[in-house]
Formats: sequence, C-alpha cells, structure tokens
Amino acid sequence: RATAARTRYALSLLTLSAMLVAPMATGLRLHRSERATPPSISTADPVRSDVVTQRALVSESPALPTGSPAAWTLDQSVEPASSVARLRELLTPALPWLVVAWVAGVVLLSIRLAHGWITARQLRTLGTCPTEQSLQQVLIRLAARMRVTQPVQLLESLLVDVPAVLGWLRPAILVPASALTGLTPQQLEVLLAHELAHVRRYDYVVNVAQCVIETLLFYHPAVWWVSRRVREEREHCCDDLVVQVCG
Repeated sequence: RATAARTRYALSLLTLSAMLVAPMATGLRLHRSERATPPSISTADPVRSDVVTQRALVSESPALPTGSPAAWTLDQSVEPASSVARLRELLTPALPWLVVAWVAGVVLLSIRLAHGWITARQLRTLGTCPTEQSLQQVLIRLAARMRVTQPVQLLESLLVDVPAVLGWLRPAILVPASALTGLTPQQLEVLLAHELAHVRRYDYVVNVAQCVIETLLFYHPAVWWVSRRVREEREHCCDDLVVQVCG
C-alpha cells in the first residue's frame, strides 16, 4: 500500500519511544512506592519478606496432602517470589558497578554524538561551494512543489560521498562533486527531491532524538534493531514522496 512505509515508520517510532518511557515509568513507580511505605514496616527486600510471610503461613496451616490442588497452589505462589528474591540477592551487590558501567557507556556515546555533531558542522563550511545557478533553480522549483517553506541552501562538497542534509533551522543539502558530473539532470532532480523530503518531514530533528535514545539505552540490543528499522523506513517514506512528486 502507499501508506505502508509511513505506517511502519510510525509504529517503529512509537516502539522506540515506549522503550524510553518504560524504564522512566518503572523508576517513578518504585520511587513512589518507597515513599508510600511506612518506616515501621519497611523492609530491605519486600519480595523476600513476602516469601517469608508466605512460608510462615504455610508452616502454620494444617498439613495438606501431597499433590492436592491446595498444596500445588501454595507451591506455585511461593516459588516465583522466591526466584525473584534469589535473583535480587545476586544482583544487589553488583548494582553500583552496573550503574557505573551505564554512566561510562552514556559518557562515551555522548562524546561520540558530540563529535558527530561537530563534524557535521565542519562539513557545511569545509570543502564546499555553491552549485551552479541552473541546479539552484531546480531546487527552488522542487521546494515549491513539495511545499517546503523554509530556505534550503544547496552546496557542492568535496568531502561527502553521498548526498546529505544538515541542520534544521537553516538546512543545507550537500551534494558530492562526483554526482554533479556523473548523473543526468533527471537523476539529479530525483536526488534533490529525496533530500528535500527529509527537510519537509523534519527528519533531522527526529534523528537527533533517536541518537539520544540510543545513547541512554545503549545496552539494549532491541533498541538498536528498532532504531535501524526507523532509519530504513524513513528512507522508504522519502522515496514514496519523491515518486509522488517526480513520477
């Protein structure tokens, strides 16, 4: 369907956002439950205390025949809680080190993200020059057909291998010098329309937010998989828009 790529893109973005909201909601819920617990009955491990209470009730209750439904129900209710308690006992001593590892990973990926942003800023000024007037007119005509209202700068670059869009408030399209000599006018028009589609859809802003989520949840392999799907479907959405405009 014509809307298939947009639907997949929206669902992928929704999934990625839910992955960010879920741990935040969990932390808020745990914080509220700790504040709501009275100090007189507070325990170091609520799950473990529940297990102790359940076992005490079982020991004080009359003996049940082995294999009876009541005995089976008691075993089933106690066993999952005891498994969680054992897992928590194993992880609690390592929790400070896990937090340190997470902070270190976030710092490293933040440095990587900052380096990418600085590099992108440099690409806009280093090794670039305005393209010829005829290509500028093609860009203006395409922007009017695609209803792109903000001004877009078109630059020829010696440092990029593929076309790229930089910036959001003052977007610029970088076109490799080799593309200007090796492509036909129709191919150049389609190429510019694809990059203008990114500008019209504000993909630069979404990509920045996506990189922030990747930085905070770097340890989660599903985040990287969903994020990769977001980027794939983003390109498909732009291609669909180009087909509508250029035929």
